[in-house]
Amino acid sequence: MILLFTLPVCVVLPVEQGENSVEENIIVTAGREGINIFDVNDPKHLSRFNLDYRARNVFVKDKYSYSSGAKNGLVI
Repeated sequence: MILLFTLPVCVVLPVEQGENSVEENIIVTAGREGINIFDVNDPKHLSRFNLDYRARNVFVKDKYSYSSGAKNGLVI
């Protein structure tokens, strides 16, 4: 399931761990500080990708995150 919002942006993704393991839910957010990744099951900040602009949208497909905003266009 993917949820997409604008300002702030939040995408919830199930991430498979392996053949016999439990899925994890990952939240990807976009905002003033760039793109953030959180683990829903253990709410801790996993990663941040700083951008020189305010991210307005984020779309996640497979292992890639696509972000757009301001005058910089698309960032992968």
